[in-house]
Amino acid sequence: MIRPRSLANLSALLFTLVATLAALWGPPMRPASAADDPVLQTYKKRFTREAFGSDREDVLKALAGAGSAEAREALVWCVARSREFVELAVKDAEKADAKVRPLQDEYDEMLAKYVEQEAKRGNPNPTTTPHWPIIDKLQPARAELTSCEKRVAIERALRDAAYDSHGRCLDRMPAPALGALRAKLADGPLASKDWSVRAEQYELVRSSQAAWVADLLAHAIANDPDPRAIVAAVDGLGGRDPKIVLPALTPRVEDARWVVRAAVLAALERTPCKETVDIVVGRLAVEGGRLRDDCLRILKAMTGADVAARPDAWKQWWSSNREAWTGPPPAATGIPDPDKVPTDVAKNAGKTGGFFGVETNSKRLCFVIDLSGSMNEKAADKGKDTRADMAKAELLRSIGGMEDGSTFALVLFASDVRVWKKEMTVASDESRKAAIAFVTQSPVVGATNTYGALEAAFALGEPLKQKGSDAYADPLLDTIIFLSDGKPTHGRTLVPAEIRAAVREWNKRRRVTVHAIAFGKDADFEFMKGLATDTGGVFVSP
Repeated sequence: MIRPRSLANLSALLFTLVATLAALWGPPMRPASAADDPVLQTYKKRFTREAFGSDREDVLKALAGAGSAEAREALVWCVARSREFVELAVKDAEKADAKVRPLQDEYDEMLAKYVEQEAKRGNPNPTTTPHWPIIDKLQPARAELTSCEKRVAIERALRDAAYDSHGRCLDRMPAPALGALRAKLADGPLASKDWSVRAEQYELVRSSQAAWVADLLAHAIANDPDPRAIVAAVDGLGGRDPKIVLPALTPRVEDARWVVRAAVLAALERTPCKETVDIVVGRLAVEGGRLRDDCLRILKAMTGADVAARPDAWKQWWSSNREAWTGPPPAATGIPDPDKVPTDVAKNAGKTGGFFGVETNSKRLCFVIDLSGSMNEKAADKGKDTRADMAKAELLRSIGGMEDGSTFALVLFASDVRVWKKEMTVASDESRKAAIAFVTQSPVVGATNTYGALEAAFALGEPLKQKGSDAYADPLLDTIIFLSDGKPTHGRTLVPAEIRAAVREWNKRRRVTVHAIAFGKDADFEFMKGLATDTGGVFVSP
């Protein structure tokens, strides 16, 4: 008689035997493939401009985790779509802005006349205004613009997430698939004659930490002929193992093209080691202008030392401290307390070679100065000078000190943006005199159009506006000095994070440094410090 337990064991044995025979003599089981992956089946339908951001994020996360060749191809498609979505969102915002501007101008004109009339009646600071019909048109138009700008921010974040997901997918791909991919890239996009196609590939792989990616980027740095593509590869290589980074970057520190050397110095800053400091100390003795500023900033950030801004002084200090150096000091954090910021800025005015304490070796400067109504406030508890008086005086002194042959520009802003010349101007007796007249005659009235002012300044530095076969070799603008005493209150967007994001977009291939000067307690310290940090500049709160 068979006991129940024995019967169960016998059934399990028979099931195992049948399964084994089926595996030996039956048709082979179909392995899992792209057709079995529900995400790969549906990602194009789910990754549309109309889809929720969370759904698109889920698609990116699932594809990154798949780590297959099919998933990587899907992510390449997602990256391309994300870039298109950003461009469409920006165009929508530009259209919305075009609707707002004439309405805003009409409202500003009506408001200015009303304030003037009230002042004549003995009410110089009216707290209320009539409800003009233009307001009913302006409010919905501005609401539409705000919605469009939020969409731009969302699309940019999703685009960056798509790039990161592509890198994570590469890190999970098996070796045979990676080998096939490298061969495919070498014979395809990396062999393209179009620099932007090659640069896009370097940007696609840069978030991967795989060794073969570092090799690919190092090869590009050594062999790609276009400075813009080289910069994309340099940006991707910086911050990795110094044993890989330094041999690739060291030859390029002597590249004839300014933008390449600027990118190399930034990548070296993200790759701290004793050999990096060796290189930067050596470059300090060679570089001039803005890149000399970069060398000094990097050395101070890496060592924390307060050394005179001279090559011989840094060479001597490093020689004495190299062996004891253990790495960069902790980065300073936090935002200055507005209550502790002195309102008397005179202590930083009039310094030789500086602008309110900002020292620069640049000979390609654009001054972006806030002349909104709040700049009419007194600069200090004592004295009659207003913030605008002091800002103009400091600007006039700086213009007068511009060396012949250097290039400069002026952007003075309030509600409107007043650009002195449409192009960078060569300093001479004649141009300095004209610039001084422009500053002296500029009124101090209106709101604070921060976005518009910075947009105008970066437009002056557009490389493609320059003449010559290699516009990136020697830019006419490499440094912006930005001074403001208040938060953005006018213009296309008033959101500081969105303005910073726009600056990063404009500066992607320009490599302009922005030094930010917060003038007074009402300035947006967090925004201005972030703006300087994003661009390798100095933040000053006089």
